[in-house]
Amino acid sequence: MSDLEDNNDFSDSYLESESEEVVVEKVEEVEEQSNNSFELKNTWTIYDHIKSDSGSYEANTRKLGDINSVVDFWKFFNHYPSPSSIFNNGACKPTMGERKISSISFFKKGIEPKWEDPVNQQGAEVSKRRFNRQNPLGELDSNWFELLMACIGEQISESVTGVRIVDSSSIKREEYRSEGGLDFKLMYRIELWFSEISKKREIEEYFKNLLNLDPRNIYYKEHTPR
Repeated sequence: MSDLEDNNDFSDSYLESESEEVVVEKVEEVEEQSNNSFELKNTWTIYDHIKSDSGSYEANTRKLGDINSVVDFWKFFNHYPSPSSIFNNGACKPTMGERKISSISFFKKGIEPKWEDPVNQQGAEVSKRRFNRQNPLGELDSNWFELLMACIGEQISESVTGVRIVDSSSIKREEYRSEGGLDFKLMYRIELWFSEISKKREIEEYFKNLLNLDPRNIYYKEHTPR
């Protein structure tokens, strides 16, 4: 049985009383309304980045695509690896193809994920840098999901330009390694960027409540130091 036959709005008597052209127009109108209900208020662009001394920031940044609907978002989320599967796990740094991903960015379309972008330049960011010692990557995944959902659900200040998740883990010096221990010093960061410094207190409070943070685990940084 088709969707139309299931829908009481399109009964047999109704179909008989309308011309074929009118029925098609009404069906297309319903479909358009359904599709529009899944559109996002803002279009977002997703990027990933590698850290390399041999290339510029732009050369090390890859645009993955634009997200302007709920369907687009879930296509991305269900197919792109989670941070925990591509970030340093203490024993090794996983690769995705030939790329070792150092960060992932989710920004409003037209705003580049860098301080120098005109919209970001006069703004700032708040970040979380300390994670559960027993399961830091699990907590990182959870926090990343919460921020992405806040962005696409428009549950966030209009001054927010994007979110970024970063793996800045480094190899431990030989003297700090222990037998059977981790070879890397794990350092992760999750950031919320915004364009208006005047929104600092509002953004910090939102960030704290969303991720259930101790205020001492919220770090603030302006993109253009005063």
